[in-house]
Amino acid sequence: MTLSSTARQIVFWVLIIAGAILLYNLVNPRGAKTEAIDLTTLTKRIDEGGIKQLTLEQNEAIAIDVSNQELRAQVTSDQIRNEIFKKANEKNQDGNPKVLKFEDKSGSSSYFSDAYHLGAAAVHYRHLGFHAAADAVRWKQSALIW
Repeated sequence: MTLSSTARQIVFWVLIIAGAILLYNLVNPRGAKTEAIDLTTLTKRIDEGGIKQLTLEQNEAIAIDVSNQELRAQVTSDQIRNEIFKKANEKNQDGNPKVLKFEDKSGSSSYFSDAYHLGAAAVHYRHLGFHAAADAVRWKQSALIW
């Protein structure tokens, strides 16, 4: 069975249009709607238990709420990032963290921020041969090194 020239052109253009639609859907998925929010709204939603996943990146916090909507808040300093970290790991009435899944991809892994994140009174880095007091780091005072 051979197709006429007109039929071949119709099939060709149908395939081109179908390919363009598939490519568009691949590049622009429908369910990935994001909403930009401020840090006050983010911490309020964390307190209310409305955030199920939180990822801290270098300059923003990306949260997924209970209705699977992506929320993005700009993070401008390490101090703000640490406050969000602390708020997300607080316990609710059941004793569980307020945010069930938390990731820190910010790349700020300095020794002093590690001391803050651990929340210990003092951290000793034996392999480096110094101690750092977490309270001095938390309040951005001079670090106590001995």
